[in-house]
Amino acid sequence: MKRIHMASDNNDRRPTRRRTPVLFGIVTFFVVIVIPVVAIYYLVGHRRTTDVAIPNPTLPHPNAYDYYVAAEQAVVPGRLGQKKVSLANPRTQAEAATELKGNARAFALLRHGFQFPYYEPPIRSFTDQRPYHSTCLLLARELSLESRLAAVHNDWSTAMNSSIDAVQMGQSIVRGNTLLGELHGLGSQAIGRKPLWNTVVHLNRAECSQAIRRLEVVEQLHVPFSDVLQEEEWYWLASVDKDLNGKLNPEWHLDWGKGGTGIGWKRDAVSKATVLAHVKAHFQAAILAARGPYDTKPQVTETDFIANTYTSDYTQDRLLNASAEAQTRLLLVSIALRAYHLDHGAYPAQLGALIPPYLPSIPLDPFAANRPLLYYLKGNGYTLYSVGPDIKDDHGRPIFDPKAPVAQSKRVVPGSIGDIVAGVNF
Repeated sequence: MKRIHMASDNNDRRPTRRRTPVLFGIVTFFVVIVIPVVAIYYLVGHRRTTDVAIPNPTLPHPNAYDYYVAAEQAVVPGRLGQKKVSLANPRTQAEAATELKGNARAFALLRHGFQFPYYEPPIRSFTDQRPYHSTCLLLARELSLESRLAAVHNDWSTAMNSSIDAVQMGQSIVRGNTLLGELHGLGSQAIGRKPLWNTVVHLNRAECSQAIRRLEVVEQLHVPFSDVLQEEEWYWLASVDKDLNGKLNPEWHLDWGKGGTGIGWKRDAVSKATVLAHVKAHFQAAILAARGPYDTKPQVTETDFIANTYTSDYTQDRLLNASAEAQTRLLLVSIALRAYHLDHGAYPAQLGALIPPYLPSIPLDPFAANRPLLYYLKGNGYTLYSVGPDIKDDHGRPIFDPKAPVAQSKRVVPGSIGDIVAGVNF
């Protein structure tokens, strides 16, 4: 029995001895071949410093940017300007006048800056924060307060100019800016336009001419969305390059990881050159689409999970840009129609009657490829409109969402059905 047991033990050991050389060979292969190859690939393909050529613009001198920043640093936000309190009470009007007096220096700096070209200094890092961007909204609200107080006293010239100041400031700061800066600029424009719609019907002929000239300047300052995306691309390429090469502040890098990206452990799975190439391809496709008609969609490009972390969908941003452009053009034509009515006692049968002396041409509809804004007479008045994001002529039926709160029911958002009607939608 003992011999049989011993023989059995010997048989159990023999396969183990035969497997040992095979396992040794596999381990040797990995140590000698695989690990060195992976290490070389990692060092050469992943850890090498990438070389990204990002252009830097030649800034104008003087640059209106410096005056805008000074104005936004000087602004003193007040209760009435920031909370849209009614100015019906004489005591409230006196408080508003005091609040505006405290912002006289900020207003003067901004208006002085209007005479110079504006170009945002380039933003080339995630850590480059521009806190003044949000401050411009505070300044726009104080200008809106100035406009509303002037309207209470029937000073329609001041009411008009203060509103256009906010629109012009918002239009200017988009040049050379990224998407975040554009959003603040569009917000400033919206703040300025709101009281301006109520001012149009009170303007006299001379005030109409002045408003038209100013809005034509504002229109010339408009930055195409493709240009904004180009700045966004340069910002992201430069920032991603710094991020992947460990040149960003470690504290920021840690916060970036905590923010939910979850890419820290995945960074080395894709080469830096590949990530940057995919980010660039993503933006180039978006820029190309932005140069086409409004409904042009970017062609899907090859990407990776790291590049996806750095990129986004720009449908909402393009809508906001096109909507703001449409609103400014609708406002411009509305004031020209006001001037025509003051001269002729009635509105024209067609917009072509405004050319000249009221307008050099009829503005195009940003949502309709190479087609002008639409117009028709309605009783003693008129309906002026853009076809809006659905790119369909609904014959002046305004965008309306019955499910939204009343204050937001006429807001233009992705998926809105209907037209953007002058003085109705925003």
